[in-house]
Amino acid sequence: MAAQNGLRPLVTIALCTVLQLCFGTVYAWSFFQSLLVRDLGWTYTGTAWAFSTTIFSLGVSAAVAGALLPRVGPRLLAVTGGVMFAGGYALASLALRIDSLLLFYVGYGVVGGIGIGLGYVTPVATAARWFPERTGLATGVVVMGFGVGALLLSQGLAPFLIVRTEGDLAQVFLWLGVVFAALAIPAGMALRNPRPGTRFRTCRGATPRWAMTSRRSRRVSHRPPSSSCGSCSSPTYRPGLRSSASSRRCCRKYGAWPIQRWNPRRWPSTAPC
Repeated sequence: MAAQNGLRPLVTIALCTVLQLCFGTVYAWSFFQSLLVRDLGWTYTGTAWAFSTTIFSLGVSAAVAGALLPRVGPRLLAVTGGVMFAGGYALASLALRIDSLLLFYVGYGVVGGIGIGLGYVTPVATAARWFPERTGLATGVVVMGFGVGALLLSQGLAPFLIVRTEGDLAQVFLWLGVVFAALAIPAGMALRNPRPGTRFRTCRGATPRWAMTSRRSRRVSHRPPSSSCGSCSSPTYRPGLRSSASSRRCCRKYGAWPIQRWNPRRWPSTAPC
């Protein structure tokens, strides 16, 4: 799945997954709801509105982020989402300290929800750009982090903080904000789209595929490689003479493509292997 850019695509996948791990913790809300009702005396209906506000803010901000992403790039949106997400936990901590349900709605629901929406769209779209030939796999790995984040928070980090803070929920939310800021903000600052003209190469048996990002739209286009092996560039070459095994060996040896389906009308001057 790696592209022709060293480890940068794999690093991008790791950064996107870290972001989704942070934002996915929102679905561990049920872990905190019973604690808020027990310790602060809030009702289940009142605390449920906090989660509903978060999901509503997530959806609206995600639609806005999808429109802004091509213009502002992934770095700004990811960093802004990380700051707002961590800031939402900080405001929620203050709301718990002063026992204000309304401030909890604003902090955890509105500010935190907007941060999740801004940050959720960015990793998925960025991973798809770095792996144009493996878009489904790349986005699937990234979105997996969104679900795993809830598991890690509810079964690991949150119980640990509750024990360390002796059940002080205000401190728990504050430390969660610090942890998410330390993870999401640096990960967002390291995100970037592939540079214009970046080429990605894969070997798919006998079918030539050459993915390239254009300067204008960065859409995937197919073009032949500039190199070919000597045995395939002779005037006596005929498509279809190579077996699939020899084509794969040629692809690995010369860094080019098998050409059993080479179209001379499309690429008359090049016979890629």
